[in-house]
Amino acid sequence: MSQPRSVLALSLALLILAVGCEKGRITEIIIKLPDGFSGQVQIQMGVVGAPNLPTSGQAYVVSLPSDGHLQTSTILENNLPARFENSRSGSVWGYATSISKTGDGIPVGGSLDFFVGTKEQYEIQEAHKHKSESLRSNSGFRVQ
Repeated sequence: MSQPRSVLALSLALLILAVGCEKGRITEIIIKLPDGFSGQVQIQMGVVGAPNLPTSGQAYVVSLPSDGHLQTSTILENNLPARFENSRSGSVWGYATSISKTGDGIPVGGSLDFFVGTKEQYEIQEAHKHKSESLRSNSGFRVQ
């Protein structure tokens, strides 16, 4: 085979590989909320023995149970954009991802947390959460 044909064949193989890799790339998270759901959501990631998140096309699909808590062995570490199903516009607050990593940067777990409801409900929930944290830190227990 001549050198131009070899280069052409190699280029074509790399192009096919690149397109194939792009098709499997996850680009978003679809979070399906239960009908009428309101409250705190926590998705625990990297949980040993928990199921992987299913995918649809280029998205992870999260179907939340009615209590808003889910465990998965999947770790979502790329700050993927989220799309919410069954939520009113402006009803998702405090969306945050936290990833735990080993000393050499390998992700081992984490959580995705947010609140679904009105702004007033979110503010009440946040105030209660901060008050609870304050009470715990002032409880008189000390570690020496």
